[in-house]
Amino acid sequence: MKVYNLENIKSAAELKHRTEVISMNERSIIVLDTFTGIAQKLQAVSISLFHLDIEKVMNQLQDFENDCGNWLDNLLSSEMQKAEAAKEIKVHIDQISRLCNENPNIIDDHEIMAHGAMISSLILSHYLEECTKKNFILNSCHFMRLGLDRKPDIKYVKKNVEELMKACPDVPILITQSRLCKNAYDEVDLFPQIGNEYYATVIGAVFHADEIITSLRSDEICFQGMEHTRTLTYGEAENFIDSGIALLHPECILLARTVGMAIVLIKTPEDTLRISSEKTGTKVKAAVSRRGVVFVKLRSLGVLTSYLFIGKVFDVFEKYKVPVYLATSSNVSVSLAVKCSNDTLRLIYRELHKYAEIGMETEMSVVSVIGDLNWEKHTGLEARIIETLKEMPVCMISYGSSTHNLSVLVREQDREKALMTLCKAFLDIPSEKFDVIKQTQLQDSFVM
Repeated sequence: MKVYNLENIKSAAELKHRTEVISMNERSIIVLDTFTGIAQKLQAVSISLFHLDIEKVMNQLQDFENDCGNWLDNLLSSEMQKAEAAKEIKVHIDQISRLCNENPNIIDDHEIMAHGAMISSLILSHYLEECTKKNFILNSCHFMRLGLDRKPDIKYVKKNVEELMKACPDVPILITQSRLCKNAYDEVDLFPQIGNEYYATVIGAVFHADEIITSLRSDEICFQGMEHTRTLTYGEAENFIDSGIALLHPECILLARTVGMAIVLIKTPEDTLRISSEKTGTKVKAAVSRRGVVFVKLRSLGVLTSYLFIGKVFDVFEKYKVPVYLATSSNVSVSLAVKCSNDTLRLIYRELHKYAEIGMETEMSVVSVIGDLNWEKHTGLEARIIETLKEMPVCMISYGSSTHNLSVLVREQDREKALMTLCKAFLDIPSEKFDVIKQTQLQDSFVM
């Protein structure tokens, strides 16, 4: 079974394109986010309702109904199919209208958005039916519930999913709604905003899916290798995320690893990244950089013993909630690569200057190499990586805390050179593609 996460659908043409890959050969679940235009129009209705402008609400609902009609015109060729779809959509619009008229003071906008989610599902369902793809809509409010901790109540979800599946044992495609759920008080609610991929991962885990297919939205990832599909293990993906690249919410990796489910991220049909337990022969898979880093070096004045000194340093950085990307230490000194404002740096200096000599350098970058870097299996690999960077000053080296990551701290002015050198040495990127990399400043990660 496969799970397809469809989100950010802005047009009928985009919906057609995104559903082309859904096959009838194996059972699939589509986790559908409310179409962008539909969500925006219903959000406008909620705002007007908040101001108790009922007349405006009714006009907006009429405009919304016309917009739904345009979706059907652009997707369906059968007049009978259009009429049936329009009739089902009208039921939801009438329910919104009735709620707005009868209870304008107490209606929750979650109820309005829930109707938008169901309308989007109906439009997709009728389009798939016209494409002769039999499907069934599962209302996610009927099985997805959050506990008091605002996390999925997995036991409840599994129990209700099993009951719902009995009603559609032979349907090849199931459609459910992204983020729509019930809370612990049995009220219509929305899943916490931590990414639709996590919702899809929960759905995949509950339905025992083999694979989740979703879009890769991060513009920071630049595919420059020759292969169409790149592969990361769960551990490598976690280190990728820790290095600052927003692949997925970390909870997705944790849950997928627990149930043994692969996650496929598609940037373009030609550029795909697969995360699974599968290992490849490739040792180095990516070079990643994190910009805007501050290098902080503290040398003890001897006021505190070594263990108290190190504890004091990290207590102060914790106090000001400063993320520490790299750290090295000895008995008398601590070096850190952090990210924080100048104001926070001044506060940290004020608290620590009586315990240490403090040096700070801004305009630094962390460059990380991601892959299978197990020191027992690949003896000398870390030495080769450092040797590659011999022509530029390296302030810090971090290796050993993970078998998937070696990181160094360099000056921002050397960041591009470091990435180019690593890509050339370990990722087999053709020289003619380096100019493309140079021109794309946002893309700090290069994946084999």
